[in-house]
Amino acid sequence: MESVSDYLTNLDYKLSFNEKSDTNITTDTLFDLVARKENQTLIFVILTSRLQQDIELLYQMEMLHSSDANVIPIVLSLEEPEQLILNILLKFKIFLIVSDNAKEILEKTKRYLNHI
Repeated sequence: MESVSDYLTNLDYKLSFNEKSDTNITTDTLFDLVARKENQTLIFVILTSRLQQDIELLYQMEMLHSSDANVIPIVLSLEEPEQLILNILLKFKIFLIVSDNAKEILEKTKRYLNHI
């Protein structure tokens, strides 16, 4: 995540780590990285091995994105997620990067951001 953070900082994004969702739902859900620039907000989360927590994260991201098109969710996973998670990602059209390689994560993030 460090290389992605550096890249976003170079693009003048203001970064926040482990930020709590500001939705009205009472939760302990934290987003791993939130990057803000002008009216755009990028939300990055790294999937865990805890299915319930991952599902909650995805729903939190979707709530924010559905209420503001300038909120862009991006999910990172070190390994292929469970089918249920993949189905939720497809339903919500959330971009997924599956990799444990920092360079590959950065390249996929750059490509995605260049197409939105």
